[in-house]
Amino acid sequence: MNSSYLLLPTLFISSILGITTHHNLPLMLALLLTLILITSFYSKQIHTIFIFLICFHCFTFGFRCYYYDQVWTTSYLAYKSFNQDIITGDYIVKEDISKTTTRYIITPIDSKVDLFLSTQNKHLTPNDHIRVKGTYYLPERPRNPGQFDSFRYQKQRKICGTIRAESITLISQRSQNLIKRIATYLRKHVHLIHKSSLTDPYSSLFSSLIIGDTHVALPRIMKHAFQQTGLLHLLVVSGSQVSLLSGIIFNLLRFSKIPLWICFFIISFINIIFYFMTGAGSSIFRAILMNQISIGLLCLNHRTPPLYALLFSAYIMVWVDPFYFWDIGAQLSFAATASLLFGVPIIQSLIKFKPIFVRQLTGLALAPFLFTSPLTLYYFNNISPISIISNFLVVGWIEWLVVLGFFSTLIGFIWYPLAFFINQTCFLMMFILWKFVQLLAKLRFGTIFIEQCHWIWILIIYCLLGLFFYLVSIKRKQMAWSLLIICCSSTIIFLFLKSTFKSNLVVTFLDVGQGDSILITTPYKKRILIDAGNAYKTSRSIVDKGKSVVTPYLKTLGINKLDMLIISHFDQDHVGGVASVLDQFQTNIIIDNNSQPNTELNTLIVAQNINRMSGLNHQIIMLEPDTYLEFFPPFLNCKNYCHSENNHSVVFKLIYKQFSVLFTGDLEQIGEEALIERYPNSLDSTVLKLGHHGSLTSTTKSFLEVVSPKYAVISSGRYNRFNHPHPTIIQRLSDYGIPYHRTDLSGGVSVSSNGYSFSISKFLKKSL
Repeated sequence: MNSSYLLLPTLFISSILGITTHHNLPLMLALLLTLILITSFYSKQIHTIFIFLICFHCFTFGFRCYYYDQVWTTSYLAYKSFNQDIITGDYIVKEDISKTTTRYIITPIDSKVDLFLSTQNKHLTPNDHIRVKGTYYLPERPRNPGQFDSFRYQKQRKICGTIRAESITLISQRSQNLIKRIATYLRKHVHLIHKSSLTDPYSSLFSSLIIGDTHVALPRIMKHAFQQTGLLHLLVVSGSQVSLLSGIIFNLLRFSKIPLWICFFIISFINIIFYFMTGAGSSIFRAILMNQISIGLLCLNHRTPPLYALLFSAYIMVWVDPFYFWDIGAQLSFAATASLLFGVPIIQSLIKFKPIFVRQLTGLALAPFLFTSPLTLYYFNNISPISIISNFLVVGWIEWLVVLGFFSTLIGFIWYPLAFFINQTCFLMMFILWKFVQLLAKLRFGTIFIEQCHWIWILIIYCLLGLFFYLVSIKRKQMAWSLLIICCSSTIIFLFLKSTFKSNLVVTFLDVGQGDSILITTPYKKRILIDAGNAYKTSRSIVDKGKSVVTPYLKTLGINKLDMLIISHFDQDHVGGVASVLDQFQTNIIIDNNSQPNTELNTLIVAQNINRMSGLNHQIIMLEPDTYLEFFPPFLNCKNYCHSENNHSVVFKLIYKQFSVLFTGDLEQIGEEALIERYPNSLDSTVLKLGHHGSLTSTTKSFLEVVSPKYAVISSGRYNRFNHPHPTIIQRLSDYGIPYHRTDLSGGVSVSSNGYSFSISKFLKKSL
């Protein structure tokens, strides 16, 4: 093979090697040598200059990543001492990323990293020179499995924390460059056209379809429905919008007999403006690069394989910023584009349906699903089979809607009445679209959560997928189908055997701040959730631990259904996140203390027809052989004896062979005394979840003596205003020789047992 054909792919691969292995020089050298040997094998005439370019690229990209790491780490260590302290400094506003909250990216005058700025009332514009006084917050590492990694997210974007402003002083206003000023003006005018001709939420949906959702406050319920049905990609501006805009401009220019090279520069200028209009995301960057490459090759009257255009655009992106390689949006964008270029034609060749449009729609629905599902599986622990149906039925509809939307938006700049008329047709189309999306979103198991898998498995899936399409492309269809059948059969058998294998009992105490949430996983994979943390609204945002902590963890485990949800009591720090959990997961049974839930929660329970068991007496519920729950109500009629909702907590013991865990909710001293009186010989347990977050009102000496735990777990929030756990309780545990873990210090805590011995692990490790 001629070495010139290998130049671009090899340089791109060497760049990726440098990016991914910059922290490990021996590994980089080993992989680099392997790449050179493979290239030499395929090319009989590999020149010294070729080898030099490969090494140069690898080390250049590796050094750039290493340099960025060092700069960010230095800034992080410098800011670390100011965490949650008041700081004052001068900054330049870099970007407005406001949607529902006022939020900016700012650059310190004397630093090479950026910061987030969160404020309430101040309206700022990019390039403003401001003086900010506010509370600084470090980027946080996740404290539970599956939780969003703010630390990694900010590091990859060279952002080093958040300032919540108390006061902002505008020192001077600096004008933006011409292109950004034009882009800002056009974006605001587009939103104005849409808002004046359509009502919410359809105006927001329309803007999202035309120029993306980066600067659009799309209702959460609408965005969630599009996500559930695998249609969220429609709200991200990418190739279709860029191709449509460029096609309109290009044909108008060619109709005016303008030379090709002038067309290229005019379209380049318009694409740059459109890039900033849409929020300068990675997917639009990729789309514009490929568009420019295609037009440039047309001007040169030169043809090149689509793979080279795709690789060249990826190469330019990582050259501009090596961290684009880690950007999830960029990865999904390239996977979707590859599916359209290579997957759709091959799938269409396999389909024998007579109507051509059916074959086209099938290819357009199936190929992106196959190419992007491994990435969504890796990053989001789910696959969305419903997306095949939704994309098959909706993609054509959306294409026409986007075409009409583009024309009406362009006409709106010239003659608004005509744009208004066209937008009423678009409104009808969006109304039908939204009703259809809502209908699909209600289907259970449209999205299937799968247990988190290692990146090696994702690589294997892509290799097998590539092999399948390669075999089809070289007319080895029988071999390709055999490969597909073997892979599918092996996967089904593996999943079946895995579900039948017996494993350890695992109890995970999640760190939900000042609240409780615990997941029990039995040896045969029954899932029981106890409480779901807090949910409350602040002046700046809505905090929902059910959504931000509990739900991601359940998805990480591949849980699609909860066998049981136990609500210890209806205090907000225990039940606040339950609504978010019920919204995502089918639940068979809810056990609670017979208090009245709030209206929202009660509506969800009734709507989903969940079996509710309230106010259980002393009884046992068998889960599996050797595994059961034993309930210990402190009072027969709590309303007559309890002085608080805390003493009305559901108290029960999980028993697996010789191992047991006692859960006490927020039980206080009066409840503990009642338990001792009613069940003196039944409370001894291997592990004790301390009542009321380690409060002084719970965990009395007499209760510890009766339970006699070998280990204790305390669920409490960092920096909580109640000073939980109380120092007296900590000293009491030490006096009784009971080791313990605290979620405020250890993050999530997991207890695993085979029924005889047990081990405890914490999620938080030593870190930077």
